[in-house]
Amino acid sequence: MCISLVFPIKSTIITQTDIAAPKPLISPSKKPQTPMMALLVEDNLIARKVVHRLLENANCQIIEASNSTQAYEAFKTHDFNFVLTDIGLPDYSGLELIKQIRQFEKNYQRSKTPVFILSGHEYTDNLASYCTEYDVDGLYKKPLREEELANLLALYHSK
Repeated sequence: MCISLVFPIKSTIITQTDIAAPKPLISPSKKPQTPMMALLVEDNLIARKVVHRLLENANCQIIEASNSTQAYEAFKTHDFNFVLTDIGLPDYSGLELIKQIRQFEKNYQRSKTPVFILSGHEYTDNLASYCTEYDVDGLYKKPLREEELANLLALYHSK
């Protein structure tokens, strides 16, 4: 036994003008015209690559570090517009890194660099208190969203 089904199909021709151009990840109005220099400190390769791509798409130049020792050495030899660091790093914590950065700035009379924590942990009172205790400028939950990065860049680009 054979069954035939007939479906009426309306043919439509799609032209190039019908296809919308992909939206930029970060709107041109929020994308800095002058590249910002970022220090990205993340031990997880995949997480680091994701944030790297977001920063790159936002017209940032990035120096990466996979641990606090590498990050501190990079910080001492470059002038960064901001630092994004994980807390749980293999050699010593991102909080200790921030403490070193603040001490270095004080010792060498460098202006304060905005430092932001990237955390995979739930937001807790402990994390909030770290922001005050370690002079952190902001706390972002992983994964970092494009909108959060765009707002961060817009806020700190002029500094």
